[in-house]
Amino acid sequence: MPLPAVPSTPPAPSGVRRPSGLALGVTGGLLAGVLLGAGGTAVGARLVGTKDLADGAVTSAKIKDGQVRGSDLAPSVRGALGPRASAYVVPFKDVAGPGPDSRIARARQVTGVTTPSTGLHCVSLAAGSGIDLATAVVQVTPATKSVEGGTVAWVPDGSDCAAGQIEVRTTDAGGALDDRVSFVLVIP
Repeated sequence: MPLPAVPSTPPAPSGVRRPSGLALGVTGGLLAGVLLGAGGTAVGARLVGTKDLADGAVTSAKIKDGQVRGSDLAPSVRGALGPRASAYVVPFKDVAGPGPDSRIARARQVTGVTTPSTGLHCVSLAAGSGIDLATAVVQVTPATKSVEGGTVAWVPDGSDCAAGQIEVRTTDAGGALDDRVSFVLVIP
């Protein structure tokens, strides 16, 4: 015996109109849009990585000033931007003004130079420069307006300067320690 036919939808209670298929479709579409929109917010809250960014998507205008440090950049990029630290150091007698900073004619990340004894120069770097002197390579060369034949040498394990300072020795043409030798210091 065949089963009685069952209506596909139960009858609506008295006085209530059942929504049409069109109304259900529009409502469902709106609900899906809201759910997808909420999902988009959840995705936006996750960490964005390099793979998520298109080439050229991050521009200077989109980065707040002072938020990128040299240590945040790849070594190849840092090198292209110039040295991490540099200074043109001249003898006291060639610069007007007293004090240890008067020995620096031009500098980047170098804040001072003292001369505790003849031919010994202790160079101080700026706090927060991010330069690790245990691994840094310091390049020094006599300046063009220097004692003829004068030499300059960086002392990597120098103990005559305070911790965190760069020790540089200057000599005259005969090899005697000499304060009259101007030099350029660069940390690439």
